Amino acid sequence: MSYIYGIFLKESNKCLYIGKTQDYKRRNREHFKEIEKGIHKIKQLNTYSVEHLSFEVLCTLETDNSLVVSTMENFYNSLYKPINKCVDKGFRGSVTYAREKNEQLCEDIIEVIKKYY
Repeated sequence: MSYIYGIFLKESNKCLYIGKTQDYKRRNREHFKEIEKGIHKIKQLNTYSVEHLSFEVLCTLETDNSLVVSTMENFYNSLYKPINKCVDKGFRGSVTYAREKNEQLCEDIIEVIKKYY
């Protein structure tokens, strides 16, 4: 099982970060601990207080297939446009995906993938 999640500003619901994991409770603790210590890899997140942030699971997938999970993460990045860049570590290093501008297409593809995974 895999999860796509986001970190949001509570008062504005602005998306600051999109990620993927197989253990969202652990990732929530890790992110917030790093933000509290001011050592998060996304430096802009370190400027926020964890009391002003929320961690939300956006999608649950019944697969650990990295292609499917990374694709879903990319589409959620395209929809929410967080401050983090959509980067995935591939077997040859980092691969950066362009964020699409067609939100409806992203939503449609997300729904198709959710049907099968």
